[in-house]
Amino acid sequence: MMDRVKLGEISEVTVGFVGTMTKHYSSTGVKFFRSLNVRPFEIETSNIKYISESFAKSIDKSSLQAGDLVIVRTGNPGTCAYVPEELSGSNCSDLVIVRPDIQKVNPRYLEAFINTYGGHQIAHHKVGAIQKHFNVSSAQELVIAIPHRDDQDRIASLIQAINDKIANNKKLMTELEATACLIYDYWFTQFDFPDENGSPYRSSGGPMVYNETLCRDIPAGWKVGALGDLGTIVSGATPSTSEESYYAHDGIAWITPNDLADSLNPMHVWRGARSISRAGFESCSAVMMPPGSIIMSSRAPIGYLAVASSDCCTNQGCKSLIPSSSYGTYFVFFSMQRLMPLIKSQGVGTTFTEVSKETLASVPLALPPSGLARGFEKRIAPSCKQIMALEQEGAKLTALRNWLLPMLMNGQVSVGGHSD
Repeated sequence: MMDRVKLGEISEVTVGFVGTMTKHYSSTGVKFFRSLNVRPFEIETSNIKYISESFAKSIDKSSLQAGDLVIVRTGNPGTCAYVPEELSGSNCSDLVIVRPDIQKVNPRYLEAFINTYGGHQIAHHKVGAIQKHFNVSSAQELVIAIPHRDDQDRIASLIQAINDKIANNKKLMTELEATACLIYDYWFTQFDFPDENGSPYRSSGGPMVYNETLCRDIPAGWKVGALGDLGTIVSGATPSTSEESYYAHDGIAWITPNDLADSLNPMHVWRGARSISRAGFESCSAVMMPPGSIIMSSRAPIGYLAVASSDCCTNQGCKSLIPSSSYGTYFVFFSMQRLMPLIKSQGVGTTFTEVSKETLASVPLALPPSGLARGFEKRIAPSCKQIMALEQEGAKLTALRNWLLPMLMNGQVSVGGHSD
């Protein structure tokens, strides 16, 4: 048996700060997040902003408490996340803030319900002439199905167990990738790769030579080249969107910048949200790339980076590098990651900045002997293999959660005992 109530009947609903924020950001202070930080069941803090204590006090009504929910208003309306204890006291902009009455509803159950059904309801409540969004009064009118509290708690507990496993996987992936990045920097930035005796090259007195192009010392015998020397750089393309036959449910994997942004972890990508047919592929200048190719978003924005884990192609918003046999996939990946600030600075354009194929190919770097690059690849291969396995497990867990949620919400599936 389920009751149906309005969100405003079981929660206090307000909105985060609405206004221009640029001048209020600071390097430290109160954590401040925006729509881009909110994902289903998760608040992403890697690119979080900060505001001063004084400004935070002046907009105290949008201050967050542990147990609150935040809902995206624009972009992907209905995306909902629970505010954990470590983010209590944070502030936010342009998000609907929901403070559930815990006597009436389990906040984690409410989070799950909104992520499952909120988007569909919100689609009928959005307002705005240009950028559609939904407001507080519309949020208060959202209809929430409320089962017996024991059932709420069981559903919340199951979904949270899945989410905790996904979060733990992400944490381990982040640690593994950070370790691999640290080894890359140790070998190819600090130049303390193992010498013939197994000692760190530069720290052990290995000879260095000043290079005018790079404006720094590099190991004797190394060459100065460019990203284009690491492999073949290709551009993507898009089949005509007006021709339905060019797109397929399970066709050729086709990656866009949005797919790189939305992936579980940016280190690898399997497929995109859409696939194209063989006819679609042949209708445009898209290039099929083998597994191990490095895909980079070259506009809107520049800088998302991932390793292709299967044969795929991309749209024109990406540039990709197919590594040569002399350099391994992950040497190229971490080289591009390390050079990303320079790559971004080369973007040109008025509507949005973009990096051309020619510009990307010309970005300079110190080229190690190919044997050393392959040695690095061998050193980090176990970690990268583990990252890929964790990504695959995370994708399966996410799919399981999304499959379970509607059935749990409408009573098709029950967890443990059932309360009438």
